[in-house]
Amino acid sequence: MIRNLKIKQVLSLIFILFPFGFITGPFLSDFLLSALGIFFLYLTIKFRLYQNYNNLFIKFSFLFFLLIIISGFLSNDLYSSLIGYDGPIFFFRNIIFIIGVVYFFNFNEKYLKKIYISFFAVITFVIFDAIFQFIFGSNLFGMKSLDYNRLTGIFGKEQILGHFLSYAFPILFTLYLFFYNNFSKRGYLFGLYCLVILLVTFISGDRTGFLKLFIFLFISGFIINEFRKFFLILFFLSITFIFIFINFNEKSSIRLNDTIRDISLNKSKLPISSGHEDLYLSGFRIFQDYPIIGAGPQMYRVLCPSNSDYSVNGVCTTHVHNYYIQTLSELGIFGLLFLIFFYLSLVINFLKKLFISKKNYPLLCINLHLLISFLPIISHFNFYNNWVNPLLALSLGIYFFLNQKIK
Repeated sequence: MIRNLKIKQVLSLIFILFPFGFITGPFLSDFLLSALGIFFLYLTIKFRLYQNYNNLFIKFSFLFFLLIIISGFLSNDLYSSLIGYDGPIFFFRNIIFIIGVVYFFNFNEKYLKKIYISFFAVITFVIFDAIFQFIFGSNLFGMKSLDYNRLTGIFGKEQILGHFLSYAFPILFTLYLFFYNNFSKRGYLFGLYCLVILLVTFISGDRTGFLKLFIFLFISGFIINEFRKFFLILFFLSITFIFIFINFNEKSSIRLNDTIRDISLNKSKLPISSGHEDLYLSGFRIFQDYPIIGAGPQMYRVLCPSNSDYSVNGVCTTHVHNYYIQTLSELGIFGLLFLIFFYLSLVINFLKKLFISKKNYPLLCINLHLLISFLPIISHFNFYNNWVNPLLALSLGIYFFLNQKIK
């Protein structure tokens, strides 16, 4: 169907550049996501590819988007709710992108290989740059972290190094298993690569990023039978190195003490800081006033600082730092039901594949990555964030592609 050589070359370029977009800021990745979505919409209309939209997830996604629009129109500030900041009115582009990448990967798996190679190059550069900053105080481009206890590397002022690795590396890990589903010398070298990634995430000082990546690698090690013993060795090595960092590196020691202090101060004893706990409570207060379809997308950042009844201990930010509380406050109980249904479907599919198709490691790993990324008890980015959403959209595209491969 895609016979034009130039079109194929443009598609290849999009998939090659896509991983690089995440280290240049949100613009490039979001632009490439939108461009691929627009192109797929064009193909849909021209070749009547409407069957690609005929599945339960897509139907529910568009219903969820409709709820976003309705809630935004009924909010107290239409512009701030739907258009400003991260623009929820354009949220549908993520849905189209997911459908598009599934179609293109089915059309030609070489596009998937290009993403794998590109992610490997980007992640390798990111960890090398971060290690350079850790040793010399500034990265390859002379950038320094503004926070003494954090490592930012190529991301400069943005403290998202650990977050990036926790979102990007599971994609690379999944694609490695897809293309090289064997455990020869290449597999052991990749295992050591996993260890380096985990340690860099730890020294970055990103607690949530490290927790997510640690859980992912730990569970993946038990899922992959042939690699289980080696992963156990890597696990003990990682614990050893982390112990060394904590005892002999001041930054790691301070960050650990800060983490213990923050968790001890919160009342819920969840793996979140007391500040995050205050944000969750403020989001719940907004939900109590707008229980059905919420106050409107992105309205937390408008309502919390402007109304002292909503803020807890005077703490307010741009978002609640939790997808479920944010959705509850901004889209009400109906929005939360959509999110719960989505998460339960991921859980059910993971358990089915774990017990029925144990050897399908790539699908199990990308499914696990999504389960961890949407885990209800950890902190998250803004639900409409246009930097992390392309990473999640790509993960979902790979997830549905691998599901189709089984069928």
